[in-house]
Amino acid sequence: MELFFLILTGVFIIAAFWVALLKIIAHLSGWNTLKHTYETTYTHNEINYFGISGKIGKFYYNSILNVSLSEAGLFLSVGPMFRFGHPYLLIPWSNIKNIHEKGNTLFCEVDGIQIGLSNKIHNIFKSYLSAYS
Repeated sequence: MELFFLILTGVFIIAAFWVALLKIIAHLSGWNTLKHTYETTYTHNEINYFGISGKIGKFYYNSILNVSLSEAGLFLSVGPMFRFGHPYLLIPWSNIKNIHEKGNTLFCEVDGIQIGLSNKIHNIFKSYLSAYS
C-alpha cells in the first residue's frame, strides 16, 4: 500500500511540474497576452496544418503548433499534451503586421508579439493575408 501512495505522489508531482512549466512558457512566450484578445472556441477552418514548428515571442514550439487558415483569420493551437495555459487563438488578418521572411521562417507581429511559422505554410499564408486583410 505504501508503494501505491509513493507512486501516486510521484505521478502527482510530475503532473504538477508539467502544468506549472506549461503555464510559465505560455506567460513568457506571450501566448498568455494574446489570449486576452484572441482566445476562441472556434475550431472550424478551411486549411489545417498540424505539427508545425514555430516561434511565439522568444519560445520555440517545435512540431507542436497547429495552424489553421480561414477567412476569419489565423488560428493557432498546440497539441493536447501542451494545451494547459495555451487556449485556442484566432487572430484576424487585419491584426497581423510586419510580415517578413528570415531564413526558413515567416515572421509577423500581433500586438507587439512576434510570431514565426515554418516555411511549410508561407505561400498559403501570404495568399490568405492578401485576400482578407
